[in-house]
Parts: sequence; C-alpha cells; structure tokens
Amino acid sequence: MPPADFYGDDTSGSITTANGSITSASFTPYTISTSAAADDSAQWNSGWVWTVTTTSGLCQPIIPSPEELARWEAEEKAEKIARKAAQEKAEALLREVLGEERFREYKSTSAIRVDSPGKPGRRYVVDAHNRIKVYEQEKLVDTLCLHLVENCLHDSQWLPPADVVLAKVFLLENDEARVLAVANH
Repeated sequence: MPPADFYGDDTSGSITTANGSITSASFTPYTISTSAAADDSAQWNSGWVWTVTTTSGLCQPIIPSPEELARWEAEEKAEKIARKAAQEKAEALLREVLGEERFREYKSTSAIRVDSPGKPGRRYVVDAHNRIKVYEQEKLVDTLCLHLVENCLHDSQWLPPADVVLAKVFLLENDEARVLAVANH
C-alpha cells in the first residue's frame, strides 16, 4: 500500500491513506519513525509524534519505541546542560560589562534598572521575560514588550536570559527612541 499523505498546518490536519481509515491527526515536535495502522503499512519519519483519529472515531497516539524515548531524554539532557553553560557564560559577561552592583541587582530581581538617557525622571526596568517596565517619577506608566528574535517561541532561537537583558540595556542606553518605536506597548 502507498504511504499516508498529510495535509495540514503545524499542529493538525488530515491524513489520506489507501483504505481511508485515518481521518485526522495532530502532532507534537519530536522525531520518530513508526507505522500508522497495520493494514495501511504507512511508514512515517516525520519528526513529529502523531495522534490519529480513525473513521470509527478512535483517537490513538502512536507510541515511540523505547530507543526513541531514550534518545529524546539524552537530547533533552544535553540541551539542558548546553543552556546552563550558555547562561553561566552570559552572566559572566553581564557581570563584566555592568559591574558587580548591577549584576547583584540582576541576580536578586532578574531585572536591571536603566535611567532614560533622553528623558529625566524616566527609568526602565528590563527583565529577562521580554518585558520592559517604564516608570516616570517612580510611577509605572507603561510596559513594553521587545523581542530580540523573530519568533520568541521557537527553541532554536533561545537566548540566555542574561544576554537578552544585556542587549536590551545596551539598546535603551544607546538608541532609546528606536526601542520605543519598535516595542509593543
């Protein structure tokens, strides 16, 4: 039998099989290689974990093999180690560039205060979660959202939080008008 064809977007869609037994599917981003239903002989190596719905309404996940699960766990562990090392390196740079006092502020609050270079009495509080709080005369007047990558939800574009904070501090100190122009208010 020919393999199944998938039609849909990044999270759901429909499957066409030789006997028409699978009507829809949803998937999450993992790499697997498995078969659909035994009678379809459809081999998938799609990079996703599939959950299929049959014409009878049965919704069933396609379970990855123990080898695949072990590989995923090893990849996840390696990714955590790499991210921790990247964050430690980013924090060392933050400490070197901003000094010990501002670094302690970051470690205790996960944020850095930046006085506005263009407007006396305005202060920004830059945190590691894409928010910049704007204070004027010690009163919160706005919250800005500034993403440094095109799609902040995509894992391959992950940046260490300390790098994100440092970049935003540099932007505010050197091009405040541009930050205010491009940030979401």
